[in-house]
Amino acid sequence: MVSMALSILAQAPKRAWCQYLSILESKPGRTKIATSVAAAFLGDMMAQRMDRAHLTSDGKFRPDFRRTATLCAFNGGMGLFGHYYFSALDRGIPLVSKTMASRGIQAVQKTFIDQFVAAPIATLCFYALKVTAERRPTEYRREIRQKYVPTLLAGWQLWVPAHMVNFLFVATQHRVLYTNVVAVGGTYVLSKASNMGGETRGEKDKGRDRDGGGGGAPEYEILSDCCVRVD
Repeated sequence: MVSMALSILAQAPKRAWCQYLSILESKPGRTKIATSVAAAFLGDMMAQRMDRAHLTSDGKFRPDFRRTATLCAFNGGMGLFGHYYFSALDRGIPLVSKTMASRGIQAVQKTFIDQFVAAPIATLCFYALKVTAERRPTEYRREIRQKYVPTLLAGWQLWVPAHMVNFLFVATQHRVLYTNVVAVGGTYVLSKASNMGGETRGEKDKGRDRDGGGGGAPEYEILSDCCVRVD
């Protein structure tokens, strides 16, 4: 009985993967949108849950659903974009030969285009969506001045090596899923690192105010193909 149960449990991931592949083949665009929205939701809920600023005075979790909706909308759009974008990259930069050197050169070229052309544009689009969702579109230029360059620098630390792996080893149809898995994992690591220590966000802010300091530390989250600031 135990061995049968273990066998069923062992087969479950394989069946789920086969079902995912079937849906991906029949509805690739919708599937990538769905996985991107799910990744953004999971990543943001996880980040908020780990952030003491989203806890009430009695310790209850208080999520910011508008922030989550903004991230989900953006990442869903990135999922659909990625469906066409990664295929276009393959057509635009074809593989010359199957040698590791040739594949490495191709990966470098694709990563450069992705992170120094596509990511900067995606970041501008995210902040436009963010200020619109927060009903303060007139502050877009200030948002860009304050956050644009630090956001790109933060994103490059993760996505340059991540996309080298992506373009070297991941099949085109799975690249959106790969970026979403990296995004959720990256958000967890980033949130864990930024929330180390016993003080709450409010206590830290009060200490900075007494010392004449500015606002809190930047809150970054990883999304598909870029990093964004949500503070």
